[in-house]
Amino acid sequence: MRARDLDRANASSVLDAAYAEGQLGADEYRDRTAQAETARTVGELERLVGDLQVPSAVADLVSSESPPPRNLLRRAGTGGRYPDHTRARDVDRDTTRQLIDNARGDGQLSEDEHQALTELAGEAKTLGELAQLVDDLQRPSGAAPPPQPPRSNRRRWYRIAVGASAVCAAVAAFVLTSGVSDTEPPLLQHRLSWIWDRCNRV
Repeated sequence: MRARDLDRANASSVLDAAYAEGQLGADEYRDRTAQAETARTVGELERLVGDLQVPSAVADLVSSESPPPRNLLRRAGTGGRYPDHTRARDVDRDTTRQLIDNARGDGQLSEDEHQALTELAGEAKTLGELAQLVDDLQRPSGAAPPPQPPRSNRRRWYRIAVGASAVCAAVAAFVLTSGVSDTEPPLLQHRLSWIWDRCNRV
């Protein structure tokens, strides 16, 4: 599928935000941005951002109705998490270093192990690399959970719409069976018109 100027601009915005979060190095950022500016297809743009977490600065953009950014970054991970090859942010590396510090503090790691793991955490590029560094450590109860992709609001709004429709149908049925006589069609018609008018505004 051919890419629009809007698609290229959206992909560039995602790359800008990902660089600011530490998901990309300077050279990678420049290379990907240059490729995004000349991309001809949506598939080319997908490959440029497919290994990134959804940056918080463009979360609204990614979860909006614009097809390219939504398709670019919404992908399934294990248990609702990002795949292991997803790029890590500075905050993810900081969180991992905190886990390593905690493990050193409660005796899970020696000084040498602590130093080595801390250095590796600072150099890690993906969430999978960070996870491997701490997968055998006990985590404190208040430890931050792994990052997760943003959830779509579509299902919630769909449920609200279905619920509203059911309520409207129930009210209409009540009006039809509420003792309005055959000699009062104008009143019945007025009640139904009022109900459906309110339902259509939901």
